[in-house]
Amino acid sequence: MEFGLSRVCITPGFKTCLACSQQKDTQFEKVHDDIYTACAILSNREEKILILTYDLLFHSRDLHSFVKNHAAKKYGIKSENILINFSHNHNSPSTLGYNDFSASEKYEILLREKTLLAIDLAYDSMEPGNLEYGEIEGHWAINRRRPTPDGIKLVPNPHGPVDDRIYLMKLTSKSGNTKGLVINYACHPVHYPDTLALTSEYPGFLCKYIEEKIPGCTPLFIQGAGADARPAGTVEGDSFVHRSFEYIQEMASDMGDTIISYLAENNLKKATPEFSSVSFDVRIPTDDKGMDYFKNQSTDEALSAHLRRNALAMVSNYEAIDRAFTLTCGIIKLSEKLFIVHMGGEPCCEVKFNLMNIFRDCDVIFAGYTDGCSYIVTDRMISEGGYEVECFLEYLHKGRIKPGIDKLIMDSFESAFNQVKS
Repeated sequence: MEFGLSRVCITPGFKTCLACSQQKDTQFEKVHDDIYTACAILSNREEKILILTYDLLFHSRDLHSFVKNHAAKKYGIKSENILINFSHNHNSPSTLGYNDFSASEKYEILLREKTLLAIDLAYDSMEPGNLEYGEIEGHWAINRRRPTPDGIKLVPNPHGPVDDRIYLMKLTSKSGNTKGLVINYACHPVHYPDTLALTSEYPGFLCKYIEEKIPGCTPLFIQGAGADARPAGTVEGDSFVHRSFEYIQEMASDMGDTIISYLAENNLKKATPEFSSVSFDVRIPTDDKGMDYFKNQSTDEALSAHLRRNALAMVSNYEAIDRAFTLTCGIIKLSEKLFIVHMGGEPCCEVKFNLMNIFRDCDVIFAGYTDGCSYIVTDRMISEGGYEVECFLEYLHKGRIKPGIDKLIMDSFESAFNQVKS
């Protein structure tokens, strides 16, 4: 096997609006720390796998099309062999794919330029090496859906499910040096240390810590099924609170030390490269709240200006909006036992847990957040309600997801898995 790695700064040298720092449509006032895109290219001479990660909230599928065209024309990389993942960093620049009203064309141009640079640098650094992987039990996330007599509340729930494990892939040179580390974890980066500062949040802090502690290593952070999880350190009593940059650093350092200790134990599994991939779309039906609902929402002063504007956009384009949305998914096989399973939107941990019944004999890196299409919930969550279920106006849908989503997703992934594993 050969691999190449790169990490490129994507901090804008000009002011842009922040994506979702609780002050939407507001330009950042300062840069606390830089944000990056990181790239890994894996090759087994027959196939090439391209992984791109970004310290951003989301992006539309337009970025995927741009990357896939470049990768296919210049390097012969198949579109289904490409994974693009966003850390869901709320304190990042606005981009297309979420709150398009505040996205900057100037930043979109910069992002495309830096993406091409990251891919080219990774390809130019290709060298022979080995792939190993493993997982670590963690304690850094907490469920944010608590059942109450009044329904599901968005507050800490220590008894709720979370995918609280770190999944790792290590890329090692022939001389034994750790050159790359893919870190997969599932938790919202929502410490909100400064709602007017640009920062990479805990995923970026963790990558920087790994770079410092393992010289010569390029880290990539992949956000998992973290839609219903928040950092455990943001809990204070029955509420979530904002935390400082120092607090984020403590979380990142603790995660980093845990990873480094685990690597020192040399208990990673070795992977014999065996690459194949499949990508597919799942159409997810939604309810229709009706035109009058969105008219009322557009003038409801109790809602944020962002949501009122979304409602007005719904009214203006109502007849053209489908009562379903597309969930783009895929499976990347790296070895006989190791797979990357990915999907768009913000998947909750139970979505992943359901899918693991298909992949029960495999080792899986699960990547959500490949775009910003919707919260991805389960039938059980739909029956309960709560923020993730009712948050359809945020994503410009006509209503919440209809029951039956479990079977739609499971059947699609089962068919794809049968195709890719053979």
